[in-house]
Amino acid sequence: MDTLGERIKQRRKSAGMTQEDLAYVAGVRLNAIVKLENDKTPNPHWLTIVGVARALELDLEELAESAA
Repeated sequence: MDTLGERIKQRRKSAGMTQEDLAYVAGVRLNAIVKLENDKTPNPHWLTIVGVARALELDLEELAESAA
């Protein structure tokens, strides 16, 4: 099963986005994206997750499936 970070990274790459692109579109700092993709954020803020999901055009449920 993919981790949340792996799912974010895979989706970002398939969308042709850099980490910087994703951070900008999601409205979060680059450091937040780096930590998320490397699974270094055990309890990410929900607004960060919402922003990332919207930027990647994912449902929150679809993104959360990887964390279950």
